[in-house]
Formats: sequence, structure tokens, C-alpha cells
Amino acid sequence: MFKKIAILCLLAIALLANANEEVTVTGEIRMDENITTTTGFESTVKEQVKNVTVISRDDIEKKGYKNLQEVLRDAPGITFVDAGGGASIDMRGQGDKAVSKVKVLVDGVMMNLLDTSHGVTPINTIGVSNIERIEIIPGGGAVLYGNGTVGGVVNIITKKPTETGGRIGAEYGSHYDKNANAYLGFKINEQLYLNFDYSGRDAHTYRDKEEFRNDYWAAGIRYDISDRQSLAFKGSRFTEDGTSVGALTQAQMDQNREQAGSSLTNYDETRTEFVLDYGINVLDNLRFDITGYWQEDETKTKQDAKMGSISYTSNGLFDDEKFGINLKGKYNYSKGELIFGYNYLDNDMKRQSHSILASGATMSKTTVDLGKVTNSLYILEKHNILDNLQIIGGFREEWAKYTIDRTDGTYALNKDDNDSNSAWELALNYLYRDTGNVYMRYEHGFLSPTPTQLTNKDPLTGYYLNDLKSETYDTYEIGMKDVVLGSYVSLTGFYTKTKDEISQVFTTGHGMGWEFYNLDETERYGIEAFAEQYFGPVTINESIAYIDAEITSGSKKGQNIPYVSDIKATIGVKYEIIKNLNAGLNFNYYGDAEDAAGKKVDAYSTTDFVVSYDFENGIGIIAGVNNLFNEKYNTYQSTSTSTGVTEYKPADEINYYVGVRYAF
Repeated sequence: MFKKIAILCLLAIALLANANEEVTVTGEIRMDENITTTTGFESTVKEQVKNVTVISRDDIEKKGYKNLQEVLRDAPGITFVDAGGGASIDMRGQGDKAVSKVKVLVDGVMMNLLDTSHGVTPINTIGVSNIERIEIIPGGGAVLYGNGTVGGVVNIITKKPTETGGRIGAEYGSHYDKNANAYLGFKINEQLYLNFDYSGRDAHTYRDKEEFRNDYWAAGIRYDISDRQSLAFKGSRFTEDGTSVGALTQAQMDQNREQAGSSLTNYDETRTEFVLDYGINVLDNLRFDITGYWQEDETKTKQDAKMGSISYTSNGLFDDEKFGINLKGKYNYSKGELIFGYNYLDNDMKRQSHSILASGATMSKTTVDLGKVTNSLYILEKHNILDNLQIIGGFREEWAKYTIDRTDGTYALNKDDNDSNSAWELALNYLYRDTGNVYMRYEHGFLSPTPTQLTNKDPLTGYYLNDLKSETYDTYEIGMKDVVLGSYVSLTGFYTKTKDEISQVFTTGHGMGWEFYNLDETERYGIEAFAEQYFGPVTINESIAYIDAEITSGSKKGQNIPYVSDIKATIGVKYEIIKNLNAGLNFNYYGDAEDAAGKKVDAYSTTDFVVSYDFENGIGIIAGVNNLFNEKYNTYQSTSTSTGVTEYKPADEINYYVGVRYAF
């Protein structure tokens, strides 16, 4: 790792030596970037009492990212955790439960799935070409967004219909990786705007027999009714079909890291979403926004497998459907602003599993139909005590109703349940100069159980409702942001204590059973630092996030939380060699972690390089190398507590891509 960092540092020094002597002070640009996620309404980074990161459209287009996971991989403080179901965004050390503790939004609408035990948040169903910017808020957001925000919030802002113009592009890379995209915007008149977006990808992967084909379509319309009112509608659809492969043992890895292994799963995924937005300025200082949405994510799977000498086929269906309404308002007064809102969400989840023996006989069949209806009210106020001193306070109340209907052919359960939770926050923000602020904040939030977690199963007597409590957490945070000698600097320290951590244990003997229970309390603390320097045509940024995440009570007291890297560090260099010719280098380091059995997950690093040139006529070319130093690492590791066997999913080695694009 140190050799790679030394090479990067020498390269940065060489670039600086060839840079213009005049230093362009642009740190203020970062401070003045607009952000909506922290309050639901547009404000600037320098006004926030949270550590925020904004990834702009320009940041995304400077590299040939193929999906959202690749974009977020380079972001400060973000790691990805694969605990068996696929990669999930993690922030501030949530580990194997990150899928339920980091909320992912698209234009403010949640995309997390209700059933977190068998899936991941489908972030790669959003076309990269349709992203305007990404806002990342580590740690908190419970007052505005409610359940499951202890790790933080990621909000993907898609492109809005504006002026006439567009962009088309195509890339080809290693493993026959082909992708294409097109974005078109139309200004029909002074009030009516349209846009369309398409992206598609057809690729094999690093692993033998693993391949996929996907398409993403989106269309939007915006009608400015008047200077005070606007109406917008957007629809999108993502489809993917492919074959995924299973994990490998160490012996198989030593033999051939690229082999498919013993498990092949064919799958088809479809995600559809429709969103309708209406906004009105009732008064000069009073605005209301209402959003209605419907979305569905459906995945069908088929796997041919063996259990000992018995061959069988397992068919699966996972379906998540949401209907929701978000109402929010903002009232500005002489000493501050008041933000308030109401959220309604009806979320249903269906899951089916049908295993058939080679003879055609049914081996097992499970049907699950779960629902959760949530109503929430919140209020958040920012009050200016002095011209340079603000106090921020907020409160949220959330009510949930559960429906549970499940059967495995032998046992069945059909029950309803209810739950309610509260969240609040309090913060002080001191604006000690035009470009700098220091803040302290406290947040109390919660993670309410999923319908799946409210059900236990005894191998002998079947399903039954448990008395599972919601997790609650308290986060204390102190931070600052400023521009120092032209460099943007952000520094944050945090401590989070979680009570009634939800745990699960499986039981075997006379069949398979499980139990969800509240036992473990956990503590997480850490430091997050980010800096960006500007030297004429050269921009350099660095970040480091240190996290200590430990179980502090219960049967696992003293153990580390699984799959939490103690360090995530990044170095990025962007260099405009000559006009329109740009080069970039990104280095990511992930520290040690442990899997669920306590076995060490080795640290690793990756380095990516990209170069692009844009001609004056709108044509551009791009080429890049990912994993430049050919690091051999794994995206997944799991050790069986019964056999001690560890399995892995190896990551791609060095790979290349080249592309062309045209903007008009």
C-alpha cells in the first residue's frame, strides 16, 4: 500500500511542478454547492450542521462509471458490505446490517426494500447518465427521513427537464463489456420541458459463466404553471437478466480465481417507478411541495443445486411494492425558518420459494406476504440567535402497522401488529466567518423492525410473533468546515450508542428455525476528514474515515461488528493537461475487518486511472484502467461457524475501457 501511495504522491508533485504558478482559489465553490437532503429544501453546504459530500455531474462525467456502485466507491467514508445477499452501502460502521441502516433516496423518494433479510437496496437500477448529482450525509437524518438512518442518507438527484440539448455515448471494456447511453432534453416553450434517458449494458464479468444484460429507460415532463407553481412527472423502468455465480473455497481460489464454482443462478429483475411532484409558493415566505409515487421491484430466480447426492431446482420470487405521499412545507421568518411535513408509505413485500426434486416432487414451498403502513409527522426549525449563531431543533413521530401472512406448507401465521417511534435532534451552528462554521449536534433516532423480523420459527411448533423492540440510537457529533488558504477542509468526530440492537440466531435439529431478539448494545465512534486543494489545472483531494465499531453488551460483548473496515481512505488527482485534455487518478484503501465468524478480512487498495479529451465540436473520447496495480482482493467473505470453511467472491483484477461521447 505504501508503495502505491508513494507513487501517487510523486505523480502529484510532478503535476504541481508543471501547473500554473497562479493558484486559483476555488474552495468557496465547494462551500456554496447547493444541497437539498439535509432540510428537504435547497441550501448551501456551508449552512449545514452535518458532514456532507456532493458528487456533481461533472465529477461523474470525468470518469467512465458504469453503475452507481462504481461512483459511490470513490466517495469519502463509503464502503460496500456483502453479507451474502449482495453489496450494500455502508457508512459509519453498520457492517452486516448496513442494508437497513443507510437510507437511499432518489429525488427524495426512498428505494430501500422492505425485506432486508434476502436482498440489497437496488442502487444499480438507476442509470448513471440520468444522474445530476449525489448528496451524501453520513450519520443521521431521522427527523426528516425516519426509520433506518443511523448510518446516513444517500440522495441521488436525477436530471430535470431544462433546455434543449443532449448527450450520447458508448463504451467497450474488458470481459466484452459493452454499454451505451443517450440523454435528450427539449424546451417546448417557456412553460413546458421534456427529457428522455436510456442506458444499456451487456457484459460478461471477471467470473466464468457470469453475465448480464440490462436496460434503463426514463422520461420526464415539467410544466411551469406560473411563477409560483410547477408540476413534474417522471417514469422509469429498469430490466436485467443474467446469471450469477456462487462463492469459492480457498482451494478453488488457489486453483483458479475466475472459475464459476458449484452454484449458478439465473435471474430476471424489473424495477418500475412513477413520481408526480407539485410545488407552490403560497406566499413569498411560504412554500409547499407534495410528491406522490409508486414503485415496484421484482426479481425471479432459478437455481440448480445439490444437497449431498440429491439434485433439485429452486425457484424464487421477490416482489417489493410501494405507494407513498410526501408533503413538506417551508416557512421563512425574520429570525430563521420552519420546515414541517407528513409522510405516508404503504409497502408490501411478497416472497416465494419452491424447491423441486429431479423427480418432479416438491421438496419445499414457502409463501410470504408482508406489509408495513407508516404515517409520520415532523417539524424542524432553524433559529438565528445571533447573526452568526444558529440553533436547530426537530422532532418526528412515526406510527407503523404490520401485516404478516406466511406459510411453509406445514406451519402458517396470519397476524397484525403495531409500533410507534420518535426521533429528535438539537444542534448549534457557529458561523465564525464567511467561509467557516463549527457545529455540535445530538440526534436520537430509531430502526423499527421489518415484518420479517417480527416472526420467529420454532422447528417443532412453527411460526410465532415475538416481542421485538425497535432499535434506538443516540449520536453526538462535532465538526467544522472552512476554506483554508484556498483549500476546502471538513473535519468531523462522532459517537453513536445503539440500544436494543436486533440480533438473529438460527436453530437446527428437527428442521430449520430462527429467532430474532433484542440483546446487543453497540458503540461506534470515529473521525472523518476531507480536504481538497486547487493548483491551477491540478485538483487534489484526500479523505480518511476511521471507525471503531464494537458490541458492548450481550452474549457477543467485546466483539467487533462484522464487516466494518476500520479505515476508508481516498486520494484523488485531477489534471487538465491542456485545454479539454484531462487526466484523473483515484486511490481507495479499505482497512481490516472481520467476517461474522470473527475471521480476519484482509485490507486492500485499488487505483484507477482515466484520461479524456473533448473536441470543440462536442465529440469526446475517454479511456481508463481500473485496478491499475492488479490488486487481488475479494468482495465477499463468509466463514461457517459449524465447519470452519471460508468462502470468497473474488473481485475483478486489472481491466480496461474506452469510449466515445457526443454532447449537443
